Amino acid sequence: MRTKALLLCLALGAACSKGGGSQPKDKAAPAAQDPGKAARPADVAVTGRRIDIQVKKDGYVPEAVDLKPNEQVTLVFTRVEETECGATVVVPSLNVKKPLPLNTPVAIELKADKEGEIGFACGMDMMHGKLIVKN
Repeated sequence: MRTKALLLCLALGAACSKGGGSQPKDKAAPAAQDPGKAARPADVAVTGRRIDIQVKKDGYVPEAVDLKPNEQVTLVFTRVEETECGATVVVPSLNVKKPLPLNTPVAIELKADKEGEIGFACGMDMMHGKLIVKN
Protein backbone atom coordinates (compact mmCIF):
# COMPACT_ATOMS: atom_id res chain seq x y z
CA MET A 1 0.00 0.00 0.00
CA ARG A 2 1.04 3.57 -0.57
CA THR A 3 0.64 4.46 3.11
CA LYS A 4 2.76 1.51 4.19
CA ALA A 5 5.49 2.46 1.74
CA LEU A 6 5.47 6.03 3.00
CA LEU A 7 5.75 4.88 6.59
CA LEU A 8 8.55 2.50 5.81
CA CYS A 9 10.44 5.22 3.99
CA LEU A 10 10.17 7.42 7.01
CA ALA A 11 11.33 4.65 9.28
CA LEU A 12 14.34 3.92 7.10
CA GLY A 13 15.49 7.46 7.35
CA ALA A 14 15.77 7.11 11.11
CA ALA A 15 16.93 3.55 11.62
CA CYS A 16 20.61 3.78 12.52
CA SER A 17 20.13 4.98 16.08
CA LYS A 18 18.94 4.09 19.49
CA GLY A 19 16.76 7.02 20.46
CA GLY A 20 14.23 7.45 23.07
CA GLY A 21 11.04 8.81 24.27
CA SER A 22 8.11 10.31 22.64
CA GLN A 23 7.09 13.89 22.95
CA PRO A 24 3.89 15.79 22.35
CA LYS A 25 2.95 16.94 18.87
CA ASP A 26 4.88 19.92 17.63
CA LYS A 27 3.98 21.75 14.44
CA ALA A 28 6.88 24.23 14.62
CA ALA A 29 9.05 24.77 11.58
CA PRO A 30 12.67 23.59 11.73
CA ALA A 31 14.96 26.11 13.39
CA ALA A 32 18.30 27.29 12.05
CA GLN A 33 21.22 25.29 13.40
CA ASP A 34 24.58 26.29 14.80
CA PRO A 35 27.15 23.94 13.24
CA GLY A 36 28.41 22.68 16.60
CA LYS A 37 25.06 22.39 18.30
CA ALA A 38 22.61 19.51 18.19
CA ALA A 39 19.10 20.29 17.03
CA ARG A 40 16.44 20.20 19.67
CA PRO A 41 13.99 17.38 19.01
CA ALA A 42 11.12 19.88 19.00
CA ASP A 43 12.54 21.57 15.88
CA VAL A 44 10.61 19.42 13.36
CA ALA A 45 6.93 19.33 12.48
CA VAL A 46 5.10 16.08 13.22
CA THR A 47 1.82 14.39 12.39
CA GLY A 48 0.29 12.09 14.98
CA ARG A 49 2.35 10.72 17.85
CA ARG A 50 6.00 11.77 17.86
CA ILE A 51 8.61 9.09 18.53
CA ASP A 52 12.20 10.30 19.02
CA ILE A 53 14.95 7.83 18.13
CA GLN A 54 18.60 8.65 18.76
CA VAL A 55 21.30 7.12 16.60
CA LYS A 56 24.47 6.34 18.53
CA LYS A 57 27.63 4.35 17.83
CA ASP A 58 26.13 1.28 19.50
CA GLY A 59 22.68 1.47 17.89
CA TYR A 60 19.23 2.99 18.10
CA VAL A 61 17.66 4.31 21.30
CA PRO A 62 15.04 2.94 21.58
CA GLU A 63 15.66 0.01 19.26
CA ALA A 64 12.04 -1.21 19.43
CA VAL A 65 8.87 0.89 19.39
CA ASP A 66 5.29 -0.35 19.89
CA LEU A 67 2.58 1.00 17.58
CA LYS A 68 -1.15 0.35 17.30
CA PRO A 69 -2.63 -0.68 13.95
CA ASN A 70 -3.61 2.43 11.92
CA GLU A 71 -1.81 4.74 14.36
CA GLN A 72 -0.35 7.84 12.68
CA VAL A 73 3.20 8.48 13.93
CA THR A 74 6.24 10.53 13.06
CA LEU A 75 9.59 8.92 13.76
CA VAL A 76 12.21 11.59 14.43
CA PHE A 77 15.73 10.15 14.01
CA THR A 78 18.66 12.20 15.28
CA ARG A 79 22.25 10.96 14.87
CA VAL A 80 23.92 12.25 18.03
CA GLU A 81 27.35 10.59 17.69
CA GLU A 82 29.87 10.40 14.85
CA THR A 83 29.33 7.05 13.18
CA GLU A 84 29.46 6.24 9.48
CA CYS A 85 27.15 3.28 10.02
CA GLY A 86 24.46 5.51 11.47
CA ALA A 87 24.68 8.10 8.70
CA THR A 88 21.80 6.44 6.81
CA VAL A 89 18.60 4.72 7.87
CA VAL A 90 16.95 2.06 5.71
CA VAL A 91 13.49 0.51 5.95
CA PRO A 92 13.64 -2.35 3.44
CA SER A 93 9.96 -3.33 3.53
CA LEU A 94 8.94 0.27 2.80
CA ASN A 95 11.71 0.89 0.27
CA VAL A 96 12.91 3.88 2.35
CA LYS A 97 16.48 5.13 2.59
CA LYS A 98 17.30 8.46 4.25
CA PRO A 99 20.54 10.23 5.15
CA LEU A 100 20.95 11.22 8.80
CA PRO A 101 23.17 14.29 9.08
CA LEU A 102 24.85 14.65 12.48
CA ASN A 103 22.71 16.46 15.09
CA THR A 104 19.89 17.09 12.61
CA PRO A 105 16.42 15.64 13.27
CA VAL A 106 15.00 13.72 10.31
CA ALA A 107 11.25 13.07 10.39
CA ILE A 108 9.56 10.05 8.84
CA GLU A 109 5.76 10.00 8.93
CA LEU A 110 3.94 6.69 8.70
CA LYS A 111 0.77 4.81 9.43
CA ALA A 112 1.18 1.07 9.91
CA ASP A 113 -1.94 -0.50 8.46
CA LYS A 114 -1.59 -4.04 9.82
CA GLU A 115 -0.10 -5.95 12.75
CA GLY A 116 3.47 -7.24 12.54
CA GLU A 117 7.01 -5.90 12.63
CA ILE A 118 8.66 -3.32 10.43
CA GLY A 119 12.42 -3.54 10.64
CA PHE A 120 14.88 -0.72 10.02
CA ALA A 121 18.67 -0.67 9.89
CA CYS A 122 21.69 1.48 9.21
CA GLY A 123 23.07 1.72 5.70
CA MET A 124 25.67 -0.96 6.50
CA ASP A 125 23.02 -3.31 7.99
CA MET A 126 24.95 -3.53 11.28
CA MET A 127 22.54 -1.67 13.59
CA HIS A 128 18.90 -2.75 13.71
CA GLY A 129 15.62 -1.55 15.15
CA LYS A 130 11.97 -2.37 14.70
CA LEU A 131 8.46 -1.08 14.92
CA ILE A 132 6.09 -3.58 16.53
CA VAL A 133 2.51 -3.08 15.37
CA LYS A 134 -0.03 -4.77 17.65
CA ASN A 135 -3.32 -4.16 19.46
